[in-house]
Amino acid sequence: MVYIESDELKAGFAVGKKHGCSVKRNRLKRVLRESFRSFIPYLSKNFYFVFIPRVSDKELPTDTYKKDMGYVFKKCGII
Repeated sequence: MVYIESDELKAGFAVGKKHGCSVKRNRLKRVLRESFRSFIPYLSKNFYFVFIPRVSDKELPTDTYKKDMGYVFKKCGII
């Protein structure tokens, strides 16, 4: 995750071709967007976010992405 403080809240999701075909990449982006939406009420300030997921051999459950995203937000002091 890369972030910078700004006047408004925006998020981008960059998923490379190493993650598989376009169907898999788009599904991963949808899962990441939904995970991010669940944290919007808890964000303390407005930021620009760019999420770049790491390549994984297997498809992970949606709850794993939410848990990991929450961990990263807490570690950075955003929540």
